[in-house]
Amino acid sequence: MEKMNKEDILMRSKQEYEKNPVDEGEMECINRANRLGVQIFTWVGIALMLIDSYQGKTVSNTFGLLGIFYATNSYAKYLHTREKKDFIWTIVFAMCSILNIVAYIINAFMV
Repeated sequence: MEKMNKEDILMRSKQEYEKNPVDEGEMECINRANRLGVQIFTWVGIALMLIDSYQGKTVSNTFGLLGIFYATNSYAKYLHTREKKDFIWTIVFAMCSILNIVAYIINAFMV
């Protein structure tokens, strides 16, 4: 294994940065922001479902939105990892979402 001098290290670092101009610190910041956004979206969705449920309203619309969000999230993970569990979660969330949105539409036109 050959030793690299300072200039070689700096040149390789610059080449890598030119290929992908987003540094690791920035990616970590983006990932943390995304995780926080998912958590807040989920808690707001749950709160809306609780309020609607308490008022005797349907929660199908909110549950459908949460389901499609998580189906999309699971599918994006599956495309990257190719893990079977991510594909299964994609199907489960998509089916729940579709069923809830259909139920919401039927309920909207029945009133």
